[in-house]
Amino acid sequence: MDTQNIHTGKLFIKQLFKKFPSVRPKDTHKGDYGKIGIIAGSYGMAGAAILCANSCLKSGAGLVYLIVPDQIYNVVAGRSICSVIFPMETKEGRFGKGFFLPALTICNSFTDIVCLGPGIGQSEELKMLINQFILQVQTPLILDADGINLIDAGTLKRRTKPTVITPHVGEFSRLSGKSMDEINENRVQISSDFAKEHNLILVLKGNQTIVTDGTNIYINKSGNPGMATGGSGDCLTGMIGAIWAQMKSAFESACLAVYIHGLAGDISARELTEIGMTAEDIMNSIPKAFKSLRK
Repeated sequence: MDTQNIHTGKLFIKQLFKKFPSVRPKDTHKGDYGKIGIIAGSYGMAGAAILCANSCLKSGAGLVYLIVPDQIYNVVAGRSICSVIFPMETKEGRFGKGFFLPALTICNSFTDIVCLGPGIGQSEELKMLINQFILQVQTPLILDADGINLIDAGTLKRRTKPTVITPHVGEFSRLSGKSMDEINENRVQISSDFAKEHNLILVLKGNQTIVTDGTNIYINKSGNPGMATGGSGDCLTGMIGAIWAQMKSAFESACLAVYIHGLAGDISARELTEIGMTAEDIMNSIPKAFKSLRK
């Protein structure tokens, strides 16, 4: 592996942040900062949709179109008041087949980037629907959580639009066909090989999260064990979507989002302790993390 393409330091992040529009011209409007579609949530997992959408907005997205099962609409609408929310047909608490065409129309007509997967659950019908959706949606796409658990590796290879996936090691083991031990022993090489083979950006979450496009590699140093809490990954997905919409480069945006996500976690840990912090605290620390980088 060409080690000159491996980035780890704060200097790399500072260079990336210079490309991020942290100071906005006065004559701009919400459409200039990205329209993000988020497909998330199921019965019992409304929080995943809320955390993803609100983290996206706190990372600078101009508009969030939040697509959720109608069974959780009232909960989500009460906690994500700055999102445009579309309730969709529900089957057994998850998206039903009636969600497919309306969601596809919304995403292809109105969004710049789509985040798919936080808390959507799993079923055979949903697996079929999600694999079809991934092939037909015409926007750049971020896949997380059950969005990763439901896809086939062959579907990823057939996609022609830019794609980011954000698995933890267990999800990546299923997707890659390699054991968790094998991955943990050689995280950088296996991640890089998978990203190159499938022509995507891989964000392998965990201690020192890896971001790679198959050629360039970033190993993240921010973050702490307090971030090992439910919903933390949902925040990251929304952050990547917002930053990607503003910076355009998928790899650079994913690197910056991962760092700022970890920095928000570090701020939360300092204020609340690693034990006491939650994903909502990470979400609420995102503006503080951006402010810290601006200094």
